Amino acid sequence: MKGIYPFWLALSLTTGGLLIASSSTQAQSLREGLEVYWNFDEGTGNMANDASGNDREAVPEANIFPGAVIDWSGGKFGGSVKFDMNYMLHSPFEYYGIGDAGARTISMWVKTQWQASNSSAVGAIMGWGVHAGRQRWHFKFNGGTDAEGNVQQFLRTENQGGNNFGNSISVNDGQWHHFISVFDPEIDANDDGIMAAIGDVDHYVDGVLENKNGGVGNPVETLVDPDLGAVPVTIGGGYFPNISAARLMEGRVDEVRIYSRALSYDEIQQLASGKDVDGPPAVEITNDIEGAELLGEDTPIEFSITPQGDATVDQADVFLELNGKPVIAAAKLSGSPSQWTGTYSGLEKNRVYTGRIGATDSQGRTYAFDFTFDTISLDNYAIEAEDYNFDGGAFFDQPVPCNTPGGSEANCYFDRVSTQGIDAMDSIDDDRPTDEDADYLAFLDNGYRFGPSAFRDELVDTWASGDTLRQKHLDAGEGILDYDLERVQSGEWFNYTRDLPVGTYQVLLRARGRADQTLSLGSVSNPTQANQTVSELGTFVVGSTGGSYRFFPLKDAQGKDLVLEWGGKQTLRISALETDGNVDLNYLMFVPASIQTEPVQVELSILSAGDQITLSWPVPAGGGSGEGLLQKSASPLGPWVSVPTTGNSHTVSASQAAEFYRIVAP
Repeated sequence: MKGIYPFWLALSLTTGGLLIASSSTQAQSLREGLEVYWNFDEGTGNMANDASGNDREAVPEANIFPGAVIDWSGGKFGGSVKFDMNYMLHSPFEYYGIGDAGARTISMWVKTQWQASNSSAVGAIMGWGVHAGRQRWHFKFNGGTDAEGNVQQFLRTENQGGNNFGNSISVNDGQWHHFISVFDPEIDANDDGIMAAIGDVDHYVDGVLENKNGGVGNPVETLVDPDLGAVPVTIGGGYFPNISAARLMEGRVDEVRIYSRALSYDEIQQLASGKDVDGPPAVEITNDIEGAELLGEDTPIEFSITPQGDATVDQADVFLELNGKPVIAAAKLSGSPSQWTGTYSGLEKNRVYTGRIGATDSQGRTYAFDFTFDTISLDNYAIEAEDYNFDGGAFFDQPVPCNTPGGSEANCYFDRVSTQGIDAMDSIDDDRPTDEDADYLAFLDNGYRFGPSAFRDELVDTWASGDTLRQKHLDAGEGILDYDLERVQSGEWFNYTRDLPVGTYQVLLRARGRADQTLSLGSVSNPTQANQTVSELGTFVVGSTGGSYRFFPLKDAQGKDLVLEWGGKQTLRISALETDGNVDLNYLMFVPASIQTEPVQVELSILSAGDQITLSWPVPAGGGSGEGLLQKSASPLGPWVSVPTTGNSHTVSASQAAEFYRIVAP
């Protein structure tokens, strides 16, 4: 538990916001013909700005996963966007790319370890046009294997019927690679007597021209008229063949540019060397901890800080926070102001972490991004969301994962039917089979959890989970699925009776949401009867996660994490308070915890001297180090951001506009 001690102070803001990357004088020509330039240096928000000056911003495509949010990440230069095959970005502001046989160049940096070898299912990186012969422009990976059977990914450009791709340089090695695809209809790129207008494209990887390997077929006639079915430019995936079967990529992308001209060899070399990028520091977590799940507590956070251009970064201007607390002082940094590498060790078991990492360079430019991961152990007690009570209060205390129609396993929930109003309350409007003549095997194949005896009787909506398959399901045998409660609506609820091991727990809900959703956890006193009595224990606030799953802690009315002492036979209820069918529930996790003592009171001192005001606090509010956690906000209700301090004091200008400060202590 944390104590929060607020105080209010009128300040004025005299400086601007984050500085935007500027072009270097020697590379001004690389801004000629620039149609769009997404440098992904925002680090926050849900829009990628267009640095070309053409106002062609990019946002998540809402039809793939409504409520998807951009996963900002450290990039090759400043920031990048991380794609996980759950969303892509598109340009909704009337930008449909280069049409007809117009010259074009695509340039970007990509980092991937993707291992899919099936070339028919490989991920798209960028696309626009119409899914028809000669009428689309599609920039993608092309999978294959080498002579030793190692999976490789190459780069490929398609115009649906005529394409050219290289297979001499594989790129799925987890390192940053610069990609360029150049199409110039007025040259014979191969010196083979075939003009580029009928599909010949040059590919460069890290400035090296790839060997040609691919077809040169139909003329390039890219269709960019939306009235004729053209789709906007996308990044991180493509609409092809259509939005319901969009090809999505896995990996990170940075510095995306589209030109309406064919760049020269010298210009390509400049982009490949990064000479046209002079922005905020590149801040990168280098050991793929971002978004990771179920990590061991001995996992380090490894990172690098690289300033751009002539800038430097002092060690004191590197910051790392975990769950709102600065931890950079405990990290080990090595290097110099021109390049830092660092390692932080000291994670705790069974914690959900929200981190923020960043740096400010000598020119005052800052790049920072938020990231999440957890160290939750699968040894913890868990209740599967789909394993709700059945037959009017019946339950299995230690159910096994199964997927056998007919419910042959003695303690398997598959095929068990709940009694509406006693075991569960689920809306009849959800999508579930009700046709007497329907083929239940077809529904099983599509992910529903119904066997023959429950096919038309079970009204609760369950579906094969898209979450990471846990070891318990792998151990149960091939074909055993993990299920979710899907499309949960306001007013729905589900009972779970179990003999909980005696202990003190923090309760986490594993879920994904397409918008903010609120559910509650309650205790039921009479689970075999109608009109049950429910005592609410706390609430889960599920934020928008895109297609990913996250852990959400049970919180009290003040928004603080709850720790509860439980044990013995209990009936718990998950109730949907404010949901709109855009939340999926996987399981409850009971994490051993300890009840923390109330925090000691922190006495604040405010000293004014001239136009300077100094805030200080004499007790070790941060615990041990003597440094408290100072936070500020433009509103007394937040949101709050941490203020870096070097001790138990902080000085501000009295001439600043109103801001609000508080001290957070354990």
